[in-house]
Amino acid sequence: LIKNLSFQMFSPTFLDPLCLSLTFHQAQSERQSVIRIMRSSSDAGSKIRNTPKLVALYNRVSPYVPASQRQRLDGLVAAHTDAILVDGVPSQGGRKSKYADGVLTSVAREMAVGFFNELGGAVYNWLQS
Repeated sequence: LIKNLSFQMFSPTFLDPLCLSLTFHQAQSERQSVIRIMRSSSDAGSKIRNTPKLVALYNRVSPYVPASQRQRLDGLVAAHTDAILVDGVPSQGGRKSKYADGVLTSVAREMAVGFFNELGGAVYNWLQS
């Protein structure tokens, strides 16, 4: 009885990584979130202001993204964001955009908009598949 009970208690722990995937409804909900963020970002300023929402959404779905694609997108996010430090230690999943709308040069603005478009498109396309 004790062996059986301990197996039942720990079996979800071992099986959970094997079943790691978004349900159809979760993927659809996240896809709608991407669409709302992208549609509400019609100009460079709104794209820059909405970048943190897009990064937060990516952080929610990134565990489900295939490893090769996740590695590329993690690199993209890391290149365009700074880690948020709590007591000198990076917080889990905490990143903030390097771009502040009011102080960007035209080149930095284009980089910020490109990052927004690339990340949004990649996450949306992955959620479509």
